Amino acid sequence: MAADKLPDFDELSVELVRLRAREPEVIRRLEMAERRQVSFPSPFGQRELQRLRLERQAMIDRIIELDALLLPIRRTPES
Repeated sequence: MAADKLPDFDELSVELVRLRAREPEVIRRLEMAERRQVSFPSPFGQRELQRLRLERQAMIDRIIELDALLLPIRRTPES
């Protein structure tokens, strides 16, 4: 594979670090929205809950994708 076709591993690594740092905040917001929706059900709350679930799933999917892309550079030679 030509070097110009390789992904920018530094950029991918930074994105992965940012996603993992943001993940707890998204989880916290999702948990709060779930509690609110149980206590005070509303159409708005349901839409917000669905939006946060989709955001969380997209984040998980991207983290998995980045882990797979970065796997070759994280491998260490076996001794």
